[in-house]
Amino acid sequence: MLEKLQAHFCESVIEGTRPLELLENLAKHYSPEEAEARLAIYQNNFYASLIEHLLETFPTVLKLLGDEFFRALSREYLKAHPPASPCIDQFGGSFANFIADFPPLADYPYIADIARLNYCQHIAWYAEEKPSLPPEDFTRFDIQSLGNASISLDASLHLIESPYAIYRIWEENENEQPGEVHAEHPEAVLIYRELPSYQIHTQLIEKGFYTFLHNLQDQHSLAQSLDAASEVDPHFNASSAIDSLIRSGLSTKIVTYKISPKEN
Repeated sequence: MLEKLQAHFCESVIEGTRPLELLENLAKHYSPEEAEARLAIYQNNFYASLIEHLLETFPTVLKLLGDEFFRALSREYLKAHPPASPCIDQFGGSFANFIADFPPLADYPYIADIARLNYCQHIAWYAEEKPSLPPEDFTRFDIQSLGNASISLDASLHLIESPYAIYRIWEENENEQPGEVHAEHPEAVLIYRELPSYQIHTQLIEKGFYTFLHNLQDQHSLAQSLDAASEVDPHFNASSAIDSLIRSGLSTKIVTYKISPKEN
């Protein structure tokens, strides 16, 4: 009985409906006017708090759409995707996909990828903390062993590849007076959290370095990741990529594998 009433209450708050069974239960304690007023308070608080969370999580999308449109969009999103968890720190993970399928924004397809960028910036702050490998750890291996090893990357690291100029759009909207950006320009972006400052870094990276990191994330070996990067970018510099990986503090573990000799 309680579970059913709770379901009706959630339906009332999220969708604005008033299930008969819920009203009958409230009528035992409140007049119809008072019951409606109490439900309206819960409903308003629900939307106000979560819309505020989305405003803070997607600041670039907010600037691009304007406050009024963003709030209306957020309300539609909340109706379709209410929080599944009482902890809302990571709420909004499906917002970008919702924007991509939102008919009024069909002429602005880059906004969905801007939402992905903003969300990655947001959740990078909450990622699990693990100590970075000191540079000297890489010198403990010979070239072949290191090449065959997989390297675990920091949990805060996120990679986004887009057919649109999402980094330049984000960067311009960080300024007080953003300039005009040609959106039809592919870009790859690296996002990660620096410790102990908790600063979130957002960097424009080349296709080769994106492919290198993406393959490492997928647990491919260092050698395989370097080869994949070289295939997509003839100007990829392997030495520079390894140096950036070591100096950035983004690696957390080196996993080596013993290679068994082939049997005749």
